[in-house]
Amino acid sequence: MRYVSIILSGFPNFHYAQRAITLGVFEYLLKPVNNAMLEDTLRRAIAHLKQNGDIPTEPPSSAAQSLIEQVQFYIFDHISQEITRDDIAAYVNFSPQYLSTVFKRETNCTLSDYIRNERIAFAKRLLKQTNLPISMISENVGYDSLSYFSTVFRQLVGCTPREYRKSVTS
Repeated sequence: MRYVSIILSGFPNFHYAQRAITLGVFEYLLKPVNNAMLEDTLRRAIAHLKQNGDIPTEPPSSAAQSLIEQVQFYIFDHISQEITRDDIAAYVNFSPQYLSTVFKRETNCTLSDYIRNERIAFAKRLLKQTNLPISMISENVGYDSLSYFSTVFRQLVGCTPREYRKSVTS
């Protein structure tokens, strides 16, 4: 299978671009690159591969895995804040739709389900390992409303946060 190389660089140096051309790079893009420009470049690269009969069926799994790791890092780093799909998409420099599609395909989980599951997993660790009040734990995992946090916790874990704490510390 043949691949095309696209360089995304922060260095506006003519010699780098010139060297990239001699190495057969398909496109040399300078940061910041907006989504439309990147998507256009990818479409042209795919068309080029199709024209040569070398079209990959899906992105290399290492690229998708890297994207998932970046998303997971962002969620972990912002777990106590409001997290939106648009925020994550801006962080990884992809459109929200593309991000959702790749994330779902690679993890078999939607972004919102993943965020909710991570919040509750973190809450379970805090309930087990600390004596923080449940209201503070709720805030630390990104829920402004204690009652909503308790409802989500009960749906996923099968008991209230207080019942969970009691069962793991007894």
